[in-house]
Amino acid sequence: MDLNEKQQAFYNKALELYGDKLLKKNDVVLKIIKGNGKIDFLPLEKITEASFVADVLNDIIYDPTSDNLFTRYIIPPFSILNTNAGEWKNRRSKWDAYLGSSLVGRKEGLAYGSWDNEVKGKMFKVREDDNGTSQFDAMLCELLFKWFGFKGCKVLDPYAGGHTRGTVATKIGYDYTGIDLSKEQVEANRKRADELGLKPNWINDDAQNIELHVQPNTIDLVLTCPPYGDLEQYTDDPKDLSNMEYADFRKAHWKIIEKALTCLKDNRFAVYVVGDFRDEKGFYRGFTADTIKAFEHYGVPLYNHLVLLNAVGTASMRANGQFRNRKMAKIHQDVLVFYKGDPTKIQETYGDMDASLPLPQIEQKSLF
Repeated sequence: MDLNEKQQAFYNKALELYGDKLLKKNDVVLKIIKGNGKIDFLPLEKITEASFVADVLNDIIYDPTSDNLFTRYIIPPFSILNTNAGEWKNRRSKWDAYLGSSLVGRKEGLAYGSWDNEVKGKMFKVREDDNGTSQFDAMLCELLFKWFGFKGCKVLDPYAGGHTRGTVATKIGYDYTGIDLSKEQVEANRKRADELGLKPNWINDDAQNIELHVQPNTIDLVLTCPPYGDLEQYTDDPKDLSNMEYADFRKAHWKIIEKALTCLKDNRFAVYVVGDFRDEKGFYRGFTADTIKAFEHYGVPLYNHLVLLNAVGTASMRANGQFRNRKMAKIHQDVLVFYKGDPTKIQETYGDMDASLPLPQIEQKSLF
């Protein structure tokens, strides 16, 4: 079936968003595209928006009886995780609506510096409540928990930060323990969890004291996101890793990894979301490589290395100035997945995963 220029652009965007789900219903989709007058009437930039494509095709594409990579695993388990894809953003929006902001208890402008009205007006926001401080992606959280954990598993998060990982973990039936140095942050997390009727376990302490709170060989999954050096300075506490010189930061980071691995059972995963950051001269510190070296040093090798593509956001503002020194604007993070034990035993512990969204007020068909 021949498509005109706008119809073809719409189809190409739909293929990007839905992949094999679209191809399985290709004939029906083509008829809908040909019969939808809005596609010819609206400007090209509108018809290629993910939200418009979803409005037209959601009910047709989604089939709860189908069996493909999306329905089995939430998204295909590939090494690139694209947070800009329609599937990702649609599901994350459901989590965000349920969880609310995880910024309470945290300073403004940690990621982007000063967050005054002038700067705020120029920012390309990832979320409406964006105040210049990073938030952990709830969709990523659910995905990693379900890919590398199982219902009822005990989770350790040495760098808890905002409430997202704790509330998502508890909502999907995991037993979560998170440690954070900021008393204000822990209190804010507990308040939000209480409002949601959830009971994660947050501990206000230095992550270097893990052994005071968690027994050896009792954890089924370590999942965390350590500070990216001094990129965001969370507190004024000298024990806070974000206040340390890199040599001291690296030493503490390795120590915490060692203690977390002592708590982790054999034949279990540890997942660290990390990102390289530059030194005062502009060279990368090698934080990602250092994290891999630490795990390997303690006998737990890298099993998967995923690349998390982030929204362009402020990179559009930074790119021009940075490129004058031939620096690239960084729009990705690294998701490092380590396995402690014998990989031939993975299937004994990790069977089929539950890809359903555990928010009963959301109809499943609206996700895609």
